[in-house]
Amino acid sequence: MYKILYKNVRNTKLKNLAEFRRGSWIYVENPTHETLEDLAEKFQLDLGLLGDSQDLYEMPRIEREEGMIYIYTRFVLEEKLEQPPQTRKRKKLWKHSEIQNKSQQKDKVQTVPLLITIGKDFLLTITNKDCLPLKKFIKKTQNINTTQKTKLLLQILLNINHEYNIQIHEISRKIQNLGTEPEKVTTQDVIQFVEYERTLNDFLSSLIPTNLIFQRILHGKYLELYEEDEELMEDLSLSNGQLIERTKSTLKNIVNIREAYSTIMSEKLNKTMKALTSVTILLTIPTLVFSFYGMNVQLPIEGEHLAYLWIFLSSLGIMAILGWVFKKRNLI
Repeated sequence: MYKILYKNVRNTKLKNLAEFRRGSWIYVENPTHETLEDLAEKFQLDLGLLGDSQDLYEMPRIEREEGMIYIYTRFVLEEKLEQPPQTRKRKKLWKHSEIQNKSQQKDKVQTVPLLITIGKDFLLTITNKDCLPLKKFIKKTQNINTTQKTKLLLQILLNINHEYNIQIHEISRKIQNLGTEPEKVTTQDVIQFVEYERTLNDFLSSLIPTNLIFQRILHGKYLELYEEDEELMEDLSLSNGQLIERTKSTLKNIVNIREAYSTIMSEKLNKTMKALTSVTILLTIPTLVFSFYGMNVQLPIEGEHLAYLWIFLSSLGIMAILGWVFKKRNLI
């Protein structure tokens, strides 16, 4: 998708132009190689740097090339995973399972690269995925002036940070709900923790280098900031720092809950093993006694009519005594 958006301080609506105009915002989504070549030729851009925006593993950085500023950042993308097809026999079972797991999201949350290029008379954004933060921002037309490139850049970055904040808050809320009673944490919850940990580490790998970009911009090394823009940049840098700290704190909570869960599981396993060992020892007593009386040699009371009853009761008595001893020492 290729759009040329334009709005100045005198316009009330964001216009979608057919031809380029000075002060436009060129919005490109999921471009082909031919589109990138056309952009590079039309606006004298570096094709190699434009192509880097299509690399899903491209990390945040800022570069200046022939008067153009290339800012690579990453935004949050939430992709809904396809549910398995329902059959008539499994339809009711699937609905029941869906209700049970309603609180556990099956959506995949990850970060995706976004290239923001600032030229002399335009701002260009390129992404190879559906960028929800930008689409939400475009709907707020009253806050957009494409002719003010620096302010537009900072507003885009603020909206990206806002999406990070929403996702981190949601993950933190779910973890706190699960972490209130660690003894009730299930194996499925632990699997979900691993997914949360992967997502948060992905956030950190994006937020930390992005913070370095903000510091460079704030120091005036790449853009000329007016007083209002400088205040906005300071707020953005502060917000990004808070997101980093909150992400680290949430990761620490996940590790603590996992360790508590592991300790509880180990304790339960120890108790189970002690109980099974004690039961095995108790069952060994009648086995030994009955084995002795199964030998073809002379043994006490073997001629008695009720010998089997005395042997059985004696075995039960020994088992009861051992059971009491084990109970006293908390072995059962």
